[in-house]
Amino acid sequence: AAYFWSEGTSWCTSETSCFNDYRSLGPLVFIKSLTNGRCYLLSAANCEFRNGRNRRLSLDVFLDRFPNARAPIIKVMKDDWRARTYFNLVPDGTVIEQCISLRYLDIDRLPNGLHIRDDLNLSNNPISELPTSLYVGGDLLIRHTDIEKIPDGVVVKGKILR
Repeated sequence: AAYFWSEGTSWCTSETSCFNDYRSLGPLVFIKSLTNGRCYLLSAANCEFRNGRNRRLSLDVFLDRFPNARAPIIKVMKDDWRARTYFNLVPDGTVIEQCISLRYLDIDRLPNGLHIRDDLNLSNNPISELPTSLYVGGDLLIRHTDIEKIPDGVVVKGKILR
């Protein structure tokens, strides 16, 4: 299957060992356009979306062009809040009933009205500001970020760890 889906691409997943490495982390989504034959690969666990030449692509741009792919992709990511945040697929006002670690994730924003029941770890990423309507039920870890101040309206029930 790995070779079949990767045929005509530059993906390493055409080799069984590489495919198994990626697959062990989570589902892989292979997309082939019926109109132009172009192939795309999504590895949500690795926060990677690539074209057939193995170049990173913006999932936002892809979904703007192919809006019918949005629902199935979100379904595959279901509770993978790390990937959904990275790919900007967390709608405003989302409630997450668990802690979430976005550590080392290259993000620049969080959705408005985000409500996290437990801890939120934003350490070691380039985010520079928080939405004013953020709620964190546990600790907020912001070490090694560009966040200088916590805006009025942000609620953190635990500690803010800088």
